[in-house]
Amino acid sequence: MRPEQTCWFPRLCSAVNHGRGLQWAVLWLLMVFIIPQQPSAAQAPATEAEPNPTPDAPAEEAQPTSSPPVKRMLLQENFPNGEWAFFGSKKESALKDTWKLVKGEKPEDLTLVCTGEPYGYIRTRQVFGDFELGLQWRYPKDENGNSGLLLFTAGEDRLWPDSLQIQLHHSTAGSTFPGGAAKADNELRNVPLLSRPPGQWNECVVTSEQGRVTVVINGKKVGEVTGCTPNSGTIALQSEGSEIHFRQIWIKELGKIESTMSQGMTPPTWEEFLPPRIRRRLMRNPSVSTDEVWIVRDTIRRGRNSNHDFQVWYEHLPANCTIAPGTQAVP
Repeated sequence: MRPEQTCWFPRLCSAVNHGRGLQWAVLWLLMVFIIPQQPSAAQAPATEAEPNPTPDAPAEEAQPTSSPPVKRMLLQENFPNGEWAFFGSKKESALKDTWKLVKGEKPEDLTLVCTGEPYGYIRTRQVFGDFELGLQWRYPKDENGNSGLLLFTAGEDRLWPDSLQIQLHHSTAGSTFPGGAAKADNELRNVPLLSRPPGQWNECVVTSEQGRVTVVINGKKVGEVTGCTPNSGTIALQSEGSEIHFRQIWIKELGKIESTMSQGMTPPTWEEFLPPRIRRRLMRNPSVSTDEVWIVRDTIRRGRNSNHDFQVWYEHLPANCTIAPGTQAVP
C-alpha cells in the first residue's frame, strides 16, 4: 500500500504492513459477521422486553388529628392555687378551717384532709365536659363515713347544688344520681359494698362522654348513667360530716367545650346575678356583657376580696370559655 493512498481500515492496513494481515483480517470478520450483536432497546420486540419493576411508593404515615389526652394533677402543692373555690354552709366558715393539705416525704405524696365540718364542698373553677377523672379516698376511722363526688356542678352555690352525685359513702360507694335541677335517664342504686375498711385507700375512676358517665370503684365497674343534663360543669368534693382524706386527684380532658354558654344554659341577666351593692359598684360601666357579670358575681360570692375591680377577674376567665357575642346587660 502506497503511503499516499487513503486507508479506510488503519488497523488492518497496519497489520498487513507488519506481515500479520491474514490473521487480523480473519479475526475482524469473525467479530463483525459471526458473533451476534445484542439488539438495542429500541429494536427489541415489545414482547421480549421485560418491564423494569416500579417500586411501590411508600405509604404516607397517618398524621394524628389531635394530640392524645394528657393526665393533669388537680391537687398541687400550692393548693388551692386559684383552681379551687370553697363553699361552706356557715357564713363565717373558711377553706382553711375545713380543708388542709398535708405533704409527704415526696412531692407527689400530697393528701387533702377534710374535717367534714361544716357541710359544703370545694369545686374546681374550671368547667369540664368530656373527661376521665380519678381520685383516691379513705376514712381514717369512721366505718360509716360519708362524702361525695359532684360532677357537672352548675348554678348557685348551695348545700345541695345542681349536679350529678357519685356517692363515696362507705356502704354505698358508687351510687350515682342527679341532684337539684340536674337530670339523667337512669340512676345507679343498690350498689353492693365496694369500699375497703377504714384506714385503707379506695379508688374511683369516672369517664364522662357526651352526657354518658361510667363509674368504676376499686377496679369494679358499677355501671353507666346516660342522658345527663347538664353534661358539663365544675367538679366538687363534698364535706359531709366525716373526716375524709383525698389524694392522687387527676383528670384527662377528652374534649374542650367551646363555651359555658353553649351547653343549653341561658345567659344570666344583671338582676339575676348581681346584688344591689355590687350593682352600684359597677354602675361606672354603662354596659357589661353577661359573661363578665357571671365572672364578677362568681368572684364575689366565693368570698374573694370584693374591692377588686371586675376587669381584673375577667382577665382570669378560663381558657375554655368564650364571650357570647351580642349578649349585653345594661344596669
